[in-house]
Amino acid sequence: MPDIADDDAIVPTKEMAAILTQAGFKTSKSTLNKLRVSGGGPEYIKWNRAVAYRVGTAKAWAKSRARTLRSTSDDRKAAAA
Repeated sequence: MPDIADDDAIVPTKEMAAILTQAGFKTSKSTLNKLRVSGGGPEYIKWNRAVAYRVGTAKAWAKSRARTLRSTSDDRKAAAA
């Protein structure tokens, strides 16, 4: 597996899921596949039929989805807004 710190590395879906999980953003290969179809996932690269992700771009996507909360009521307030 490529070094998690190498943001320019380009890796296939399975490895990207492992890198995101190792970075603290638990993500499965099937989640990345689903988000690629429905939208909302990290940018990806397609070469013929092969799909790959740039590590830095996917880590930035994961960080942008993370939230900092102080209590469970904060989470409910955010969902209601």
